[in-house]
Amino acid sequence: MATEQEWRADAASEPGPWLELTPADIPVRLFDRAGSGASTRSSDSAGCPSGSAKGPFAAARGTASLTPLAGVRVVSLTRVIAGPTATKFLAALGADVLRIDPPALPELLGQHLDTDSGVRCVSWDLANPARAEDLADALDAADVLLTGYRPGSLTDLGLAAASIRDRFPHLVHVELSAWEPSGPRGGQRGFDSIVQAATGIAHHYGARDEHGRWRPGALPVQALDHTAGYGMAAAACALLATGTAGHARVSLERTARALLDARTLRTAQDAHLSPATLTAPTDHGMLEYVPSPVRVDGARPPAQAPQCEHDGVRGPAAPARTA
Repeated sequence: MATEQEWRADAASEPGPWLELTPADIPVRLFDRAGSGASTRSSDSAGCPSGSAKGPFAAARGTASLTPLAGVRVVSLTRVIAGPTATKFLAALGADVLRIDPPALPELLGQHLDTDSGVRCVSWDLANPARAEDLADALDAADVLLTGYRPGSLTDLGLAAASIRDRFPHLVHVELSAWEPSGPRGGQRGFDSIVQAATGIAHHYGARDEHGRWRPGALPVQALDHTAGYGMAAAACALLATGTAGHARVSLERTARALLDARTLRTAQDAHLSPATLTAPTDHGMLEYVPSPVRVDGARPPAQAPQCEHDGVRGPAAPARTA
C-alpha cells in the first residue's frame, strides 16, 4: 500500500484527461446515411449471418423507440463491475447490448442480475473458430465495442486495439484497463481495491480500530469501478455524438487520479453512504438495486431481467460462484 505522494512520485508521467478520446475519420455506420459504411460481410439487417435463424442483436435497425440510443448496437467484452456498469447505462438509454463471456467464468449471480439489466448475455468460447466467426459477425453489425481485459490478453483472439481498427474501422472502441498503459504497472492485472491501495486512496481512508491499530480503508461501493464504468459510457456517447468512429481509453488508475485531483474525497466517517434503492422481481428472488442515475421521459428506466444464453443455448442465469 502506498500514500498518494509515493504513488505520484512512482508514476511514469502525468496522464492526459480522464477520458482519452481519439475520433477517426470514418463515419459510425449508424449515421452513415449515404451507405458508404455498408457491411462487407454476409449479414442481414439484424446482424445475423445469412441462413441463421437469429442474429446476435435483438432487433433490426429502425425499431421504433424514442430512447436516446435507440438503434445503437453495443458488443461488450467486459466483466465484473466497471464494464457492465457502462453497458447497463447504455441499455437504459435504449442501446441494444450483447455481452460475451467465456463459458468457464460465470459472473456472480447478484452482480449479473443487477449490472446486466436489459442486456443480452451469451457464453461463447472465442477460441472456437465458429464462435470467433460469430463474434466477427456481431462486431461487423455493431456500432460500439467495449473491452475490459488486461492489456494484451485479447491479442491472440485478434482483438488488440490496432487489429480492431484494421478489421472493424466503423466501430467506436472503448478500452478499459486497471492501470495506465504507459505507467510502471501498465501490463499488469488489477481491480478496484488494488488500485485504491496503490494510489493512496486506501491510505487516505485509513483509521485506527478499537485497539488503536491503524487499518487501511477504501472508497465505498467499488467507486473506481462505477466511476470508470460511467466514464466508458460517456466516452462512447461522446464519440457517437461526433458521428465518427474512434477509440477511447479509460483506466481505474486515471479515474483514481481524477478523484484525487478533484479533492472530493470525504473522510472515512463520511464515506458510508446510503443511496435510495428499488426492488424488482427476478427468477431468483427479489433484487434490490440502485436505480439508473438518468431519467427517460421523466422516469427512471426499470430493472430488466438479462437475456442469457450459454454457448448458444437459452437457459437460466449463470450460477453464483462460491469461494
